[in-house]
Amino acid sequence: MLGAAMAEPERSALYWIRRSRGWSVARLMRASGLPETTVRRLEAGATRDARLGVCVRLALALGEDVSAVFPEVVVRERQALAEDTPAPVDLRAEAETAVERLLDGAAR
Repeated sequence: MLGAAMAEPERSALYWIRRSRGWSVARLMRASGLPETTVRRLEAGATRDARLGVCVRLALALGEDVSAVFPEVVVRERQALAEDTPAPVDLRAEAETAVERLLDGAAR
């Protein structure tokens, strides 16, 4: 149907923050040192594979906190960090167990 209006793609917070400041994509590129393709891709909401460092550079260029500009990336990175962080080890308990094993072995 030709009369139906096409829905505009959903824009990211990066797009709206940049526009609210009156910045062009070129100005954001200069301020962040990132190529246009990266800026445009992230503005279009393609953050699934975005690296945290790239997001931080854009947020800093705009003078914003990265969690305000890319909340989904921050959440993803925190989850990844939590999954990769080993459980804390009780060194005292492990040392006591090792000593007990040594003493049991010496007693035999």
